[in-house]
Amino acid sequence: GRWRGLVFSDADEVFHRASHDELTAAARRLHACASFDTDVVICSVRTRAQLERLHEVLGLGGPFVAESGAAVFLPSGRLTFGVPGAYTRAGYEVLAFGQAYPEVVRVLRD
Repeated sequence: GRWRGLVFSDADEVFHRASHDELTAAARRLHACASFDTDVVICSVRTRAQLERLHEVLGLGGPFVAESGAAVFLPSGRLTFGVPGAYTRAGYEVLAFGQAYPEVVRVLRD
């Protein structure tokens, strides 16, 4: 559907040391956003796989920002328009801002 809003959350500070009860309370608050057509965008130093797991635990399904802003992952089919420069991978439209690891290593070795 159409988004009415986005809430950005720093997962590293908010969720890193949270207890089970705190995570449960946070998940309730995050789900309340859905009733307002608002997605919570988790931002983290973590990888896509780690953030997918956090999304699973919290019951989220929206976009997220991984690896310190290296890429934005938008669930495929979520937007009604294309994202210039994005590519499709693992069910996401990915907008990458950095170079792939093998390219970085190649440049550093040259």
